Amino acid sequence: MAQLIENILKKADQHIKAGELSQAASLYKNILHKYPENKRANLILKKIKNIQQKTFFNDPPKNFIDELIKYHRLGFYKDLINKSLKLYKHYPESYTLNNLIAAGYTGLKQFNKAINHYEKAININKYASNSYLNLGNLYSDLKKFKIAEKYYNKALSIDPKNAILLNNLGLYYSENNKMIKSLRFLKKALLLNSNYEDALINIANTYKY
Repeated sequence: MAQLIENILKKADQHIKAGELSQAASLYKNILHKYPENKRANLILKKIKNIQQKTFFNDPPKNFIDELIKYHRLGFYKDLINKSLKLYKHYPESYTLNNLIAAGYTGLKQFNKAINHYEKAININKYASNSYLNLGNLYSDLKKFKIAEKYYNKALSIDPKNAILLNNLGLYYSENNKMIKSLRFLKKALLLNSNYEDALINIANTYKY
């Protein structure tokens, strides 16, 4: 029984890391229905409720979000920004919208604006690793590796089994000639996803040096 509860808690944690608060809250409520004294579930559910109260009325309707995601996937960054900024006037506290605006500005290489919106997203939801990872990627592209490392490590503390994050950390250390550390993270990424092509390529490149 204890193992079953632990598995449910781990699944809920995964939802939190992905910013899927409603799904996480549902799992914690299921646990508390049977085990109302579970301290971990009670504590985290309170934190989730605080975030949800702050953001419940602040996300645009799903059809608008889906449209913005489509623009990003197609590389229509100007359309993404134009549409997003109109929505932003009404939903400035939306975690998802701030992330999408930041991604659009990144695509347009307007990095200061991108950083501003990623930081706003973090202030809205500190429990999701995505914004930290995206900021790490942005600073890495700007060759500001120390700052990138800070955000990667923060993301890693939230989501230690994220293969993309582990690969990016491995690439970061490789570019800074820290090959032993680089291989450690790249191999961890492959343990999580044995078909992860980027990690395989990065390992091969690291062994060249």
